[in-house]
Amino acid sequence: MASFGALCVVVDLLLSCKDGLLSADDAAGLLDVAIARYYAAHQRAYGADVIKPKHHWLTDIPEQLRRDGLMLDAFVIERQHLFVKSVAEAVDNTSQYEESVAASLLVLQIQQAEGGGSYYDRLLGKTSRLDGFPPSVRVANKMTIGCSHIAVHDIVTRDRDLGVVVACAADNGELLLIVSTMAKVADVTKNVVKARSAGVLAVWRPMQCREALAWRRDPDGSVLVLLK
Repeated sequence: MASFGALCVVVDLLLSCKDGLLSADDAAGLLDVAIARYYAAHQRAYGADVIKPKHHWLTDIPEQLRRDGLMLDAFVIERQHLFVKSVAEAVDNTSQYEESVAASLLVLQIQQAEGGGSYYDRLLGKTSRLDGFPPSVRVANKMTIGCSHIAVHDIVTRDRDLGVVVACAADNGELLLIVSTMAKVADVTKNVVKARSAGVLAVWRPMQCREALAWRRDPDGSVLVLLK
């Protein structure tokens, strides 16, 4: 329980930094201490032999926060491995495994490029009704469209418009995104904009949208968005 409690402290600090409740420098200092306490508690509870090699990534985060001044959440492109995984798991041919997976991926991508969609385009997880919308509309927290996964709270762009995903929806088989639109405040750099919530809900077609590469929520309520 001590190990779990120490891990909860680490997670809470990570989320607080991600949500802009802690500055990067403050979070880095607190994480140095919290991560050390978590590892010590883990070793007391389970021994040093069961520390997994991948545990090291936690110790990299404070350094990254000090270097970049913000938390780099998982870039959207990191989700693309799920598209490959969905194909690779169905391949049992181990003599030409790479060729079989690559060929299957190519076929799916050609189908999607031709506009025919695929079995892969769908809502993910539990679906439900949404108040204020017709009974035919079902919503979920995630969807897969083309080669991308889109989830609630993601920031997406449509032409020059920005929006935060409120729900992933399907209406009689047509996939839709319900977004809370954002108003651009300033161009910070060529590829980074500062925006705020406009407080207006809109329905966008996901095939017309692109996910922002990364974003950071600041304490003043604004959001820095890396477009590309």
